[in-house]
Amino acid sequence: MKYENGKYNITPAKEVPFGENIKKTQPYSRIRIDIDGDGKSEYVLGLQEFKDAGGMFNLGDYTMHFYIFDDQMKLKKHAAFYDNRALISLDFTWMKVGKELRPAWIALGKKVVKKYDVTDLWQTNEDETPKLGEDDIRLYYLDENYKLATVDSVDGSKIVDILQPRIENVKQGILPVLLAKNLGTETKPSYLNNFSIGWVTAGKLAETKTALKMSTTMNYRNLVDTKKDKSVSLSQTSDEFLGTFWFGFDAHQKQRVTMVDYKTNSLVDMMLSDERSLFDAPLRVRAAYSSATKKGVFLITNTEIEYHDLIDSSVARSSLNKYTFFGDDLIVDLQFPVSIAQKNGKDKIPALFTTEGSGLSKGVRFLIPTKIGNGKNYKMISPARLRLTSPQGCKATDAPVYINGGYNMDYDCGDQMLRFKLVY
Repeated sequence: MKYENGKYNITPAKEVPFGENIKKTQPYSRIRIDIDGDGKSEYVLGLQEFKDAGGMFNLGDYTMHFYIFDDQMKLKKHAAFYDNRALISLDFTWMKVGKELRPAWIALGKKVVKKYDVTDLWQTNEDETPKLGEDDIRLYYLDENYKLATVDSVDGSKIVDILQPRIENVKQGILPVLLAKNLGTETKPSYLNNFSIGWVTAGKLAETKTALKMSTTMNYRNLVDTKKDKSVSLSQTSDEFLGTFWFGFDAHQKQRVTMVDYKTNSLVDMMLSDERSLFDAPLRVRAAYSSATKKGVFLITNTEIEYHDLIDSSVARSSLNKYTFFGDDLIVDLQFPVSIAQKNGKDKIPALFTTEGSGLSKGVRFLIPTKIGNGKNYKMISPARLRLTSPQGCKATDAPVYINGGYNMDYDCGDQMLRFKLVY
């Protein structure tokens, strides 16, 4: 099913050739992207083929198959990747290699050596193959022949993470990355690093920016060992996401949030506590939102959802509606971050979305923070306009679709698709 010229077109079913045991596979990714830069989209189906492990399937060891179709859904290429030096990450992105885009990802793995030195061959094991060396954090990518390759470190700075790329970056095949320069020595490395932002293209680090300066009022922040996610854009642009944020427990049962926008080289670094700290605890930062004038996060506690405005420190909260038969991780993962457009055309509104089949609410629910009174305080609401149920004979898609700079709810009604633009 393709969305073209403002409507959906359903193409005939295609038979994908697969010579192995199809029972060992599962579809992982379905991506529309212009790989060869000819102005026409390719459609990429990612298929995981799991390895056998004593009669069981090893979910942590798999071959990734890429089936690449043209804009008419004709199979252009099938490439399979497996390398014991590094497992391809499931959150891979794209980088330009030669004239086409290729998957790139950060992972813990071995060094990729194209040509071994004679001294490496002196240290062979029983199989007479060179040793792979120690595991380390590396930026891997697939070369023009879909073989494993890495980007080398420059001037002692190591690439430790990939930042959320903008649409223009993806089209150009440019990859924004986080660089860490250790403040110790090779024999005695330090816990401390200096962080900076760089851009990678064609397998090389092309440019670096000024080092990121963490807050001077708080303890050192190590972004290498910290959970991260992408922040949702609230700007009136075509980008769905705007930068990256890191989060995790810090001192005194608080969540520390660090947000970076590499386009403006701006950074926010704050400690957040829940509103009822005597009775509750901040478990996880579910989502972050950012624009030139707005920055905020949704914080999940044991019993509540809280929205923290990082500009004026205002807080809105609502019950998590948590029931004993819902697990802690599940109740958090069922809250999906989206943004809601405003009728007045100003910056979008941050929101959390729960699916129709989640059981948390009847139909689809959107939870948004809104300012009340003199505009200095927040209140969490679930607008009636955004409480959607499927029309008779229709079924809601799994999640809102981001099209033309905003989110939309689509409903499959058999012979037609209904679309509801999310505006408040």
